[in-house]
Amino acid sequence: DASPITRAALQSAVSEYGSDREIPPRLLLRTGYQVSDTFDENFPPLSPAAVHWMAERGVQLIGTDAPSVDAFASKDLPAHHACASGDICILEHLELTDIEPGPYTLIAPPISISGAEAAPVRALLLL
Repeated sequence: DASPITRAALQSAVSEYGSDREIPPRLLLRTGYQVSDTFDENFPPLSPAAVHWMAERGVQLIGTDAPSVDAFASKDLPAHHACASGDICILEHLELTDIEPGPYTLIAPPISISGAEAAPVRALLLL
């Protein structure tokens, strides 16, 4: 399995763009996951400590190009639970391949599905 994205890795990445106290409330994480003809179960999950660190800094939404914030084989979904406890929304499986780091306006209206706990979105980034 891929190594989890840790708090230290996020701190290091964020420090390249300023203080870790100045991270935006909606944070998109490009992990390098590539969509292909066959589903790749080996993608980097988020560590619960990384999620808690983001919640402490006011992050309200985490978006990732990976299919999940948890490992594929996870039964207890620790990153999902950490997001829920921190009131952080999740967008998974975003196409971020050609997106350069920087500020964007994110638009991600969900498609309403009655009785569902989640829904697909059409995610758009505007410069």
